Amino acid sequence: MGKCHLCAMKEIMEHSWQSGMSFPQFLQAVKSLHAESKVTGHQQTAALLEYSRLNEKRMDRIIKHGSVEVEHNAASSAMWLVITEGWCGDSAQITPYLYHLSLRLNSEMRVILRDDHPEVMDMFLTNGTRSIPIIVFLNDRYEVIHRWGPRPASLVQLIQGWKEQGLTKDEFNPMIHKWYAEDKGVSCVQEWLNLLQ
Repeated sequence: MGKCHLCAMKEIMEHSWQSGMSFPQFLQAVKSLHAESKVTGHQQTAALLEYSRLNEKRMDRIIKHGSVEVEHNAASSAMWLVITEGWCGDSAQITPYLYHLSLRLNSEMRVILRDDHPEVMDMFLTNGTRSIPIIVFLNDRYEVIHRWGPRPASLVQLIQGWKEQGLTKDEFNPMIHKWYAEDKGVSCVQEWLNLLQ
């Protein structure tokens, strides 16, 4: 029973990887949809379009000005699969740094859209929810080596503290993006490198 489940999982991961986009292709797909006033995913709202357009600017800025520090030759899984959507604010702050790191470590990174791949997303739920981004590190046999996401641990703790103080999501959301801007991907990159050691 367990072995069959494992085989099915590997099959799903292989299919997802083969159908995935490169990060530049994902960015281009997001921009093409914006030109039609649309977003990725199965929901189309004015609010999501506004978030998604803001995220396009965030990703462009990090791709252009962001960088990652790698002090040693980190071991790396062969393939990094990202589950996300263009309107996800956390993803826009995180995935460009993962792309920078993939180039530094000669690993291949591909992106699949959450809403188009529920069978994959549901294997990587966070507290029962389809939170994104999720990064799945695979070996060359499409076996899951590690999973990461949707946020770095230090930010998760901060958010928990803000919630305990009674802040609403609307109140602490700007604080999340301020944290990302100040952190410049350092926390995420460190967590990824720790996983890959």
